[in-house]
Amino acid sequence: VLTVTADGKSKKQNIFIVKKRNANKKFKIQAWKKNKFPNNQVNVYKMCMDTSGCYKTIMKDKGKNGMCCANGEGGYVVTFNGVTIMDTLADSSFDGKFSKSGKFGQC
Repeated sequence: VLTVTADGKSKKQNIFIVKKRNANKKFKIQAWKKNKFPNNQVNVYKMCMDTSGCYKTIMKDKGKNGMCCANGEGGYVVTFNGVTIMDTLADSSFDGKFSKSGKFGQC
């Protein structure tokens, strides 16, 4: 589950990607991609994913200033199988070009 609190430029600038690890242990398989988040809104997005996979997330910002601060207070929370993987809303930590999670799932 992806919960996005969008800043004032999220629709044009932010892209969320989940990558799955392949047989060579590289995160090359794109499992999910979401963009065009409505500006200044909170929205929840759900995607069914194989719980036996190993994943990483990345949120990119084309404006290179993240979802916090310059264009309003924003951020995102990622949960997988009921566990919070990433929470940039808690500490306003998405303030640059991209934000990455650690590995999660069956890794």
